[in-house]
Amino acid sequence: MGEFYIDGNDSNLVIYSGGVKVFEISGNEVLISGSLVPADSGSITNLGSVDAPFGDMYVQSSSLYLVDPTDKSYERLTKDDWGNVKAGRFDSVGQQDIQIDGNIIPSRDATYNLGAPRNRFSRLYLASHIDVSGSQLIISSPSASAAGGSFDIVISGSILPADTGSNSIGSLTKPFKDIYVTTGSMIFVDNDGTTSRFTKEDWDNVKAGRFDSVGQQDIQIDGNIIPSRDATYNLGAPRNRFSRLYLASQLDVSGSQLIISSPSASAAGNEFNIVLSGSLLPASSGDNSIGSEEAPFKDLYVTTGSIIYVDQQYEVGHAKRKTSFTKDDVSRLREGKPLRATEASDDDTRVKARMTGGVEITGSFTLDGTTLTSTAAELNYVDGVTSNIQTQLTSISASAAAGGATGATGATGATGAAGNSHLSDWRLASDGRGTLTITDGSTTWTITGGR
Repeated sequence: MGEFYIDGNDSNLVIYSGGVKVFEISGNEVLISGSLVPADSGSITNLGSVDAPFGDMYVQSSSLYLVDPTDKSYERLTKDDWGNVKAGRFDSVGQQDIQIDGNIIPSRDATYNLGAPRNRFSRLYLASHIDVSGSQLIISSPSASAAGGSFDIVISGSILPADTGSNSIGSLTKPFKDIYVTTGSMIFVDNDGTTSRFTKEDWDNVKAGRFDSVGQQDIQIDGNIIPSRDATYNLGAPRNRFSRLYLASQLDVSGSQLIISSPSASAAGNEFNIVLSGSLLPASSGDNSIGSEEAPFKDLYVTTGSIIYVDQQYEVGHAKRKTSFTKDDVSRLREGKPLRATEASDDDTRVKARMTGGVEITGSFTLDGTTLTSTAAELNYVDGVTSNIQTQLTSISASAAAGGATGATGATGATGAAGNSHLSDWRLASDGRGTLTITDGSTTWTITGGR
C-alpha cells in the first residue's frame, strides 16, 4: 500500500503510491497525476451534481469520451470537434447525419438560409407542407438559367390550390408559355361540384371546326363571330347548310347586291320563293326600285290590296299623298266603267281622263249613255274640223251663195242665196251620180254621190 500522509502545514492532502504523488489537494485545487475513475459507473457516481455543478471543465488536447456502460461503446468529442460544431462544420465532426428531437429554428426571422449558393442540399424531405410567410415562393435555378439549360419541377402527385376561389396557375402578368397535358384532360369544376371535361380529342375537333364532336349542340357566345379576312369565308357549305338564320334587326351587305338563290331547285326546275311576313321597304324612295330596266320581274301579283302611288311633295297623312289603284279599278276598266274619284266602292263619280299618244277602242264606245255606231272611216270625215260643224256648214252655205260652191257635175243645179245659213238645195242628176266640191279658204271638201 502506498504512503499516505498530510504535510506539515496542514494545508495540503497528498497521496503517494510507490513513491509517486498521485493525488494532492492544495488550496482550492485537486491535483491528480493519473486517472480519476469512479468505483461505480452507475447512476450514483458523478462529477459534480445538479445542486453542486462544476463551474468549468477543462480538457487539454485530449478528448471527452461519452461511454455507454452497457456495451462499452462510446462517442469521442475532441477540442477540434467542438470547434467545428461552433463553426457550423458538422461535416467535420465525423458524422454525416444530424438527428434531432426538436426543431431547427433560426435566431432571427427571415435572415438565415438553409444551404448556400455553392453548397446546396441534394434533397429536401418534408412530411406535410411548406409554410411561406412572404407573398410568393420562388423556386429558381440561376446556374441553369445562366447556362441556358432547362429547369423542371417534378412532382409525383397533384398540385392543389389552398383556395379555389383565388389561387391560379400563372397570373395575368406572369403567364406560363405552354401547358403540356398528355392523354389526360382539363376538367372544369363548378362550385356545385359539376364538371366539364376538355380532352386532347376535343381540342383536335375544335381546331378542325368539328364543334358537333365536342359534345355540345349549341354554341352560345357573348360577342361577335368575325372572320379573320374580309369577304373570304362562308357560313355553311353547299352540302352542309344551316336550316334557318335568325336576325334581330338587319342584314348589312357591303357589296353591290345581295343574291339569294337556290341552285339545286333551279337545276331541278322547281320553284324558289322568298316569303316575307312584313313589308318590303326601300332604303331610299328616290333611288330604290323593285326590279330594274335590265332585270324586270315577269309578273306582279297583288291580292285584294292595291298599288298605291305616293306623291312625296305632300306630308305623310295628307289626303293627296296617296293614290290607290285597286283590283276593282282594273275590273271597272275592263267593264268600260269610269274610274272612281274616291276609294268608296259605291262611288260612280266620273273622273276626267287625259290620254297622250293614242287610244285603241275594242268594242263599243258610249257617250252619255248613247252608244256611237259610227265606223272609223265615218269618224275620219271630221278629221281637220277645227270648230263647230254647224258653223262650218253655215260658212260653206255663204261661200256657195257667193259662188264658192260649184255645181255638181250631172246635177240639176245648185241654188243658194247670199246670207243663207245653208245650201238651200242640191240635188244629184236623175241617175243619182254627181260630185259637189266645196272650197273654204285652203280646205276643199268633195262629196261624191252615186248608186
